[in-house]
Amino acid sequence: RMAAKDDGYVDIVLKRNSKQEKLRIPSSSTVYDLKLHALQLFDVDPAHQKFVNLTKAGQPAPEDHTTLATLSLKRGQIILVIDTSSARDHVPRPEPSIPVVPVSPASRLQTLSLTIKEVDTHVASYDSRAVSPTLLQLDQHTEILTQTLLKLDAIDDAELRPLRREEVRRVLQLQERIDGMKEHIRMHKL
Repeated sequence: RMAAKDDGYVDIVLKRNSKQEKLRIPSSSTVYDLKLHALQLFDVDPAHQKFVNLTKAGQPAPEDHTTLATLSLKRGQIILVIDTSSARDHVPRPEPSIPVVPVSPASRLQTLSLTIKEVDTHVASYDSRAVSPTLLQLDQHTEILTQTLLKLDAIDDAELRPLRREEVRRVLQLQERIDGMKEHIRMHKL
């Protein structure tokens, strides 16, 4: 079902790490307006924001002036907010001494798929153990999955889009499971 555009509003969820906020905003709002909401909610500078799941896989990121009404958003769609700034962006990187060999998009997708499977295996093992994972372990898995999403988003090969879309779905499902585990841990600490 499409977002509630008939009443002039769009219902979405903005998510960063384990924090998520439901928003009901006018469909005439722009992508930049959404970035301002993310700034207020997550304290991420709009210049360093990247949205995952705002457009369909393989489509370019929308311009800041694009209205939400023109995007194919579904009611309750979860949009991940990624902070693209990092300390390593401000430190000069030494040149690698080993020549870099280009890797095919299919190889990158296969490697990312293995990373997702590895995290999934760890998360599944937490379900079957008597010992719960720590918040630190779960945060590390969330960080790996966030980086994986960024790398998946960089694969722009028409033939790989269905496979990439499936991997993005797997990551989002895993993140939801991890968020549930984090919430469970927090509830039991009280």
